[in-house]
Amino acid sequence: PSKGLFRADLTDEQLEHIFQKGLETQMTGPNAENYYERVFDSGIPNVGVTSATQGAQATSRIMLVCSKWGDVITMYPIP
Repeated sequence: PSKGLFRADLTDEQLEHIFQKGLETQMTGPNAENYYERVFDSGIPNVGVTSATQGAQATSRIMLVCSKWGDVITMYPIP
């Protein structure tokens, strides 16, 4: 996969906590696709793994990508 993957055993509550933490993080952008990015630490060790091209390493960092109107485009683990 081109994006990181969350652990399969994360609960809905944990994912909601991660999402809410992301919304509290300052946005940067727009990026090349005209989206805005929020990069933050989830606070959960080994929340997932980075993409295969980034070594599929365990990580606690997350990328939350939103439109300029605040619509969530995607959220995934990053190095």
